[in-house]
Amino acid sequence: MQRRRSLVVLAGVILFGLLFLGPVFSGHFGRWFNGWSGVAGIEDHLEGEAREVLSALDIEGATVEADGRNLRISTPDGLARAAQNNLKAIDGVGSIDFLSTNDGGEVDAGDGADGAESATDADADDGDSTAGADSGSDGGADTDAEAAADPEPTATPVPTGGDVSMVFDGDQVTLTGEVQTEEGREALLRAARRIADDGEVVDELTVSGGTGSDLEVVSTTAAVVRRVDEWYDAATVELSGDELVVTGQAKSEQDADRARQVVEQLAERVGLNATVDAEIVTPEPTPEPAAEPTATPEDASTDSSAAAEVVAGLDLSGVTFELGTAELTSEAQAVLDDVAGQLRELPGVNVQVQGHTDNQGDPDVNLLLSQERAEAVRDYLIGAGIGADTLTARGFGAAQPIADNSTPEGQAANRRVDLTVVEGN
Repeated sequence: MQRRRSLVVLAGVILFGLLFLGPVFSGHFGRWFNGWSGVAGIEDHLEGEAREVLSALDIEGATVEADGRNLRISTPDGLARAAQNNLKAIDGVGSIDFLSTNDGGEVDAGDGADGAESATDADADDGDSTAGADSGSDGGADTDAEAAADPEPTATPVPTGGDVSMVFDGDQVTLTGEVQTEEGREALLRAARRIADDGEVVDELTVSGGTGSDLEVVSTTAAVVRRVDEWYDAATVELSGDELVVTGQAKSEQDADRARQVVEQLAERVGLNATVDAEIVTPEPTPEPAAEPTATPEDASTDSSAAAEVVAGLDLSGVTFELGTAELTSEAQAVLDDVAGQLRELPGVNVQVQGHTDNQGDPDVNLLLSQERAEAVRDYLIGAGIGADTLTARGFGAAQPIADNSTPEGQAANRRVDLTVVEGN
């Protein structure tokens, strides 16, 4: 009897421990096990990588939370598609939930989904690319029930752009019109200062402070201005409601076609109707310099072959860019200075700069980014003394991989810039 009573008491003590002390010890054990198994380390890594991407894109006010390999990212105004693609490309990430915290609304990108439709700045990394996602909810069970019964359409909303005009001619840029937000005005001013360089920027913009948000389409307009400046000697870019009109003097028929392609692609992403027109500027012919003795066909063949070998042997592995942009790093500029010195030893040789990406993210964004990076390298080499008429640039996106895109090492190898001698030299 005494033994049975002792067993009953012991069972009661054990039950008490399980009911009241078990949660405490299990919490400590769970944290210890997670640390031992590497889950905490993975979460810290993913959160750190995500914050670096957001910081590089000049996105402020964001919160990042990791649960295992899954990320939850909240931003005041949602995220552009380019920013979402950069976050999805983080090594080791599983799914990502994108939330807009302006009004409590949620934009869920899911596991590999595209998320909210948004503007993509073709130079994404200047910090001008911004997106707004208004999917607010008043909260409460009644609101949730109404949303479930009558879901919101998923089509791209009609843009709420104001009336904006930007005219650039030579070194002067003039901004007129009205935008709804100070952020939109700053995006346009950044674009104007960039293309004006040391010239004058005339700012006659006003901010209405309206209840809507034209930030997405205004930021796209700023991206258009920066891109069109590469192909037009003078141009006017006008935004009115959902109409984006670009007119001016293009440098060549090829430049006009390229401007039309890029502008229409950028405008389509935010639901704008784009009209792109250009007058081709034909420069006055310059007197031809005295012809130098030409090489014999045998000599030309030898020179072309030797030039191709020199160009093929150039090491461009150090040519890298700021994350998600076409902005050359300081290390890349040092490499290109050396490359320019070697190309100067090959006068008259036509070289094509080729940009490539991995297969992560939106294929259209990758193609556009590879073209911009190839053009950035071409522009730098021209600035370093290489003749502009001997250099061309072309982006291939992810179409020509040299390594396996299923591994981080292969993806890094595929993000590259190549130089090749154009046949016919």
